[in-house]
Amino acid sequence: MTVQGQDFGRTANSEEAPFRFRPSRPFRYPDDFPWKGALHARAVPVIMFKPLADQKNALSGTKGEERLFAAAQRLLALYHNLNLEPLFVIHAGLPAKELSKGHKKKGKPGGLPALACKMALLGCRVFLLAGEREMWKALENLVSDPVLFHPAAFPYTRRSTLCCLLELAANSPKISHCPCSLAGPGWPIYLAKGDLASLALGTASLDDIARQAQDKDLLDELSTLPQDPLQERYASLLQKSLSPEEALALLRFLNVPERGIAHAMAVGRTAKVLAMHYILKGEPVDEALSCAAGYVHDIAKGFGHHEKIGGHFLDFLGLSDLARCVRDHRDLVLAKDEDVSPRELVYLADKYCFGPRFVPLERRFGMKMELFADNEKAVAGIQKRLSHALALEKRIRRELKKSPADIARDTLN
Repeated sequence: MTVQGQDFGRTANSEEAPFRFRPSRPFRYPDDFPWKGALHARAVPVIMFKPLADQKNALSGTKGEERLFAAAQRLLALYHNLNLEPLFVIHAGLPAKELSKGHKKKGKPGGLPALACKMALLGCRVFLLAGEREMWKALENLVSDPVLFHPAAFPYTRRSTLCCLLELAANSPKISHCPCSLAGPGWPIYLAKGDLASLALGTASLDDIARQAQDKDLLDELSTLPQDPLQERYASLLQKSLSPEEALALLRFLNVPERGIAHAMAVGRTAKVLAMHYILKGEPVDEALSCAAGYVHDIAKGFGHHEKIGGHFLDFLGLSDLARCVRDHRDLVLAKDEDVSPRELVYLADKYCFGPRFVPLERRFGMKMELFADNEKAVAGIQKRLSHALALEKRIRRELKKSPADIARDTLN
């Protein structure tokens, strides 16, 4: 295959057959793990670079190039974590003749060719191309799997979003998909082979495909957040969790029934209001995390040990802050020297919610004991969990100077 530009990853050979990247390794998750498709979906991540706006000359070394390299490292780690090998395409927007010369400063290449060299030294497959049309033609001939197309200028997409895209790809590989945000279609976009061919022929534009491919239930506000050193810490803090709106969208993406969503929303609202009471007392409890964790606490409902499977699932999605809350929502004991956190608030809020309605702790656990009245061991376990819930309720009442049961009742009624 002939590519207009430079291949920093291998010697170009027009006689070579298209290559395939290795499939995802077989993760050792439980047999009743919610998703299987995302573990083994085939797709080639293609990360595209363009000169950033603050680069006066596309081939000169600037802070813009440093930002691009930082974005490349972030995206490389993101895709390697899913055992996917990215292909890096550097679109310089320059004639091929000028591009091949590069720009040298003190005997070293600068700008985008220097970025290509850095990526190649990391063991990445990198191509320098002169234009966007050449890129689509090259990709159509080069890859035999669908493509996850990802501009490097938007490197903050969550791992959970990639997992959702791969799950969609496994279930409908001939349809393109992409996440969305309030700003519009997000990144990356999963390009089916048919749409990749249309881009190579020039019969479709990437913007048109993205508008049609966006999934309203695949919400990720970070997928349209541009690379910026000022955003780095902000994005890093948000990547291990979801906003309440994103958490609710994830439930709908997973086709959770309305009955389950009603209960989840009741738990989320209750946990959020309890967190707000702590904030009014000057305690830094994250109300957004409390609400989002409440929404997804039953994300694996229907599976045995659903709290453990749910935590495992959210860890797989890269949402470790949510996973910690979900994993312990069935039963927990808070040490005296530990502060109350969203984990404890979600746990207690769940105990106050029978479906979407308020119920006192004694009644909630009493119903369970009636259900298992013939099983002494089960009744003993329920009584033990009730004692744990009452102990936490007593502590929160002491710290807030108000009954958490009354707060939950006012919130839900």
